[in-house]
Amino acid sequence: MQSENLAIKLPVFEGENYHLWAIRMKAYLEANDLWEAVEDEYEIDPLP
Repeated sequence: MQSENLAIKLPVFEGENYHLWAIRMKAYLEANDLWEAVEDEYEIDPLP
């Protein structure tokens, strides 16, 4: 079976249509299992 590698373009905010960008960004983060980092407010240790 051949695996497909589908690249999804990261939505870039260009100053207009914030509400559409926010929906697309959330969908992108959810698709890549990253949304929980935003939702759960992960704490990241500062670099030394």
